[in-house]
Amino acid sequence: MNHSMHHSSLLVISFMMSILYPQGYPVPGQDLTIEAAAYDANVAAPDNGVVLQSLYTSYDPYMRGRMRPAEVKSYAPAFALDKPIESASIAKVVRSNNASYKEGDLVIGHVAVQEYVSLDAPNLVRIRKLENPPRN
Repeated sequence: MNHSMHHSSLLVISFMMSILYPQGYPVPGQDLTIEAAAYDANVAAPDNGVVLQSLYTSYDPYMRGRMRPAEVKSYAPAFALDKPIESASIAKVVRSNNASYKEGDLVIGHVAVQEYVSLDAPNLVRIRKLENPPRN
């Protein structure tokens, strides 16, 4: 097996459009594509950063309204072309170089929709620890 071509755990959902934004329902493979990410679970955590494994991601109806040109104003920003879609997600810290997060911590935040997400120090503001109240 050619391991350089093996990407079964390297999925990222990207919003890719060349000329037109979708009219009506988005067309899979044309308006939305699934591509291999630039890194996998073995990527080192950035300086003072973390690597997350996505567990759950929210797909909400408002996201369709973000599939528009940036110059069309709305209450939510347009998705950037040729960039991963971002959404509210719950993830597990799998690698950490940050004192505030340890491996195994559950976090919630607005991050790229992909299996593994690497966040450097400036982007840690996008997440917080998921701390549910204790059960009595």
